[in-house]
Amino acid sequence: MDDECLHPCARCARLQKTCCQQAEILITGGDRRRIGAHLGTDDFWIDAAPDDPSYAEPDPDDPNWHRLT
Repeated sequence: MDDECLHPCARCARLQKTCCQQAEILITGGDRRRIGAHLGTDDFWIDAAPDDPSYAEPDPDDPNWHRLT
C-alpha cells in the first residue's frame, strides 16, 4: 500500500513508535467509545491519574476539558 493512502499514525508507525506509544494521552469517555468501536475492543486504556500533574489542571481554553477527561 502506498504510504500516502495511510492514516498519518500508520505512516509514522512504519518508521517509529507513534505519539500515543511514546506519550501519555488523556482521552474522554467519548474517545474511548469511538476508539473501542473502531478497534472492536475496549482494553486499550487504563483509568489512572496522569503521570504529569499539570495534565490534571483545567485548560482555560477549553472549559469542558477537565470535566470530560
